[in-house]
Amino acid sequence: MTYLQTIIKILTIYFTSFPYDHYNRTSQESNFGLNGISWALIYAQQQFWLAILGSIIFIYNKKNIEYFYFGMAILLLSLFLFIDSLYKVIKFIKFV
Repeated sequence: MTYLQTIIKILTIYFTSFPYDHYNRTSQESNFGLNGISWALIYAQQQFWLAILGSIIFIYNKKNIEYFYFGMAILLLSLFLFIDSLYKVIKFIKFV
């Protein structure tokens, strides 16, 4: 698999409804192995969008000194979610 195909698959998982469609298809086929992979991809997509939301909150409150530690905690949580989500997608992308 080339790098371009891998990047396209990652973007498809994050920005489309592919994990949900994959889950519905594997549920109809009763393929429980791929069904679990679909659940992992759905969870990774949700983590990604929560990390985006946390990053937006951090950027919005960056100049507010009163919530500095809250912003740093949100930023660290968002970074963790980004890394964990990307790790899961890269780990499970070979089964899609």
